[in-house]
Amino acid sequence: MKPLILAFLLPTTGLAADWPQFRGPNADGRWNPATLPADIANREPIRLWTAPIGGGYGGVTVTEHRVFIMERQSEPTELESVTCRDADSGELIWRHDWPVEYGDLPYGNGPRASVLLDTAHRRAFAFGATGVAVCLDLDSGEPLWQIDTVTEFGGPDPAGYSTPMLIQHKGHSQMIVWGPKHIQSLDPAKGHLLWKHPYPITYGVSIAQPLFHDGMLLVSGYWHGTKCLRLGGDPKKASLLWENETDLCGLMSAPLFRDGTVFLLDKNQGLQAFDLGTGKVHWSDDNSLTQAGRNPQFSLVWMKESEGLAALLNAEGELIYLKVDDESFAELARHQILGKTWAHPAFVENRIYARSDSSLVAWKLW
Repeated sequence: MKPLILAFLLPTTGLAADWPQFRGPNADGRWNPATLPADIANREPIRLWTAPIGGGYGGVTVTEHRVFIMERQSEPTELESVTCRDADSGELIWRHDWPVEYGDLPYGNGPRASVLLDTAHRRAFAFGATGVAVCLDLDSGEPLWQIDTVTEFGGPDPAGYSTPMLIQHKGHSQMIVWGPKHIQSLDPAKGHLLWKHPYPITYGVSIAQPLFHDGMLLVSGYWHGTKCLRLGGDPKKASLLWENETDLCGLMSAPLFRDGTVFLLDKNQGLQAFDLGTGKVHWSDDNSLTQAGRNPQFSLVWMKESEGLAALLNAEGELIYLKVDDESFAELARHQILGKTWAHPAFVENRIYARSDSSLVAWKLW
């Protein structure tokens, strides 16, 4: 069974300091806290709490001083869960469980998705690894509805992992969906196909969220490299601008963008900087920021975008501060805050909330 991934593309109106969805307030990897000490590189993080949890790759989301994750337990019965914890203590506030059977699901540690938090309508949305979608009351955790999407809707096509994204271009809304066979654009209001571009992928590993800027859509995969499409004035048009099948091969880590330059974790070279318009590579970190291997991973966010300051949590559970531009990078500090992880953390004000397969932790960074 392949995992089925569904996006709940609803407006989220959490507080400015919240992290209510995958990759932050605007789902684009921008943290940019309101205050950041000039000597952040010399500040030692302080652990606030740790809580035991079940397995999962899904990221952490936070709103109104509460922390949300999805997790899985296999004993005494196999269950997936959404849990809500107090952000200051880690104490459990509520949980909602449902039975699952992973069977031979690859990478079957647990759910893959982050919990989406809609504070305006007091809702929490979650999507399990086998296709169970749930809508919960944000305050109590009571289920408002729950559906097995595989049973109800079927799933004839192979499913991917990449989070669909909404973009605006030339006065039109488009929902970009990257699956194992195509990069596609849909009309978000009606679901009609606007355009599609072929990109067949080995093992269905369409994972990292695409990047869109100034009419250019960048998609990067492990096996077949990077494609950059140019969107037309007609929302039904898109064409290939450039591609690189060998030197720019992302996997799970979503790229960041600043001043014409993309920062992407390549499967062989580590973090690379390259020009969005041409694909010209400027530099690579030679795998110094996360270990080289079959599945390199880190979660990269802007810490002070105007100055090129970024933060990342790598696969070894190390929090790293760095400065990047189109010419070079410099590591500023490195702190061990967790065990091995692929899950995206949440950055909220001066804190990071992160999870592995066994622990959820909260750290005060300054």
